[in-house]
Amino acid sequence: MAANLESIEAILTDRAEELGATIRRGLGVSGVEVTDDDVTVHAGGETFRGGWLVGCDAARSYFVQLELVDAAMLEPGHHDPSNGAYIFDLPNMISMVEFDGGASHRVQPITRAHVQAVLRRISGAQIGVTVLWLTTIWTDRAYLATEYRKGRVLLAGDAAHIHSPLGGQGLNLGLGDSMNLGWKLTATIRGNAAPGLLESYQRERRPVAEQILDLPRAKVALMPPSRSSRALRAIVRDLIATRDGATYAPFHRFIRITFLNAF
Repeated sequence: MAANLESIEAILTDRAEELGATIRRGLGVSGVEVTDDDVTVHAGGETFRGGWLVGCDAARSYFVQLELVDAAMLEPGHHDPSNGAYIFDLPNMISMVEFDGGASHRVQPITRAHVQAVLRRISGAQIGVTVLWLTTIWTDRAYLATEYRKGRVLLAGDAAHIHSPLGGQGLNLGLGDSMNLGWKLTATIRGNAAPGLLESYQRERRPVAEQILDLPRAKVALMPPSRSSRALRAIVRDLIATRDGATYAPFHRFIRITFLNAF
């Protein structure tokens, strides 16, 4: 997954630079000032001014590439202990989630010791971890912005909606926002947009996000190792086994949950 994201980002970056865009990375936004005519952004000790501002960034997923010491201590397969879940797919894929209510979300740095502690709590095995590469964490939170536009400031992608990465819906949803907003904002800037064109962005995209957010919410509801969740998973599996249930794609994807070295 990480390789695919990097490839997409590289293609989009090349195209943006080809069109004359200047890309600056690593500048945290500290303030925004909006008037009827322009937008001023303070970021990384610098000031930028433009006609419009589109916020696209928000919560990030947590994908960890790691090596395990004494991997034989873990039993392959899907396991549902009382405090989380983990999947160990031979030879080298482990996925885990801890039901802690997001207690560690953006509270402390993600270190080798933290990853190891979570795996030990979930698996019950005193296994060692060597972290090779990681970013940040994700939780089961699902939020949707009330408004996608306020004056000259618009939201798209993760800034407009966040959810767990279960099912891999976030990337397509963000790209859909960009495709819908891009040409409409361009036409508005050029002055040849039809009346109300920019307002149609929220009308068209927000309902899509509302629908998509229900999918990871439903998957999260199936994950806790409670009797109710296990019963619900069993019912969904039985439904998928029927002719009609198998043709209903969202239910099919409920069961085929794939974590890529994430918790």
